[in-house]
Amino acid sequence: MAITTTAALPVTSMQEEFQTPYERDWNDPAGDDMKAIWTKAWVASQKAQVNRLMMTATQLRSMPIKGKSMPTELPPSPLRVVDVDKMREEFVAIEARQAVLTHAGQKLLARIRPTSKYYGQGVEGSLFPVCIGPAGEYCVLGGPGGQYRLVDVDLFATFDEKRPPTQITFAN
Repeated sequence: MAITTTAALPVTSMQEEFQTPYERDWNDPAGDDMKAIWTKAWVASQKAQVNRLMMTATQLRSMPIKGKSMPTELPPSPLRVVDVDKMREEFVAIEARQAVLTHAGQKLLARIRPTSKYYGQGVEGSLFPVCIGPAGEYCVLGGPGGQYRLVDVDLFATFDEKRPPTQITFAN
């Protein structure tokens, strides 16, 4: 049986609840007084059920767990300390590296996709240096075949020699 609120319930839902055992009395026009009594009884039973549930929840909150009672409020988590000077130094280094890459160029690498008709040229799955040429279908220049379409290769960018290249294009 579903728990409902203690607000006034519509007569139709109460009728459905009591329909089987009391159908004859419910439809009797002389039984309007009984309908009022059943309505009051229904609301009172729902209030009692809600009160029992609330009491149970309150009891659960105050029950000890392994000899300790549950705290009503959790302590705040400690704040993370940020070293602002270190963060500024790292940001300046990133900006300087970006300026060098923007003006001097960035090393691009490519790998032939397994779905390409050129897969198998050179060492399978290896990266090779490339550059992007003028507009046209075969604009990726370099590698064992000399030129490729963008749909035939995955492109990678090298940011520094300490980290592996980062893939910048993906197959659909």
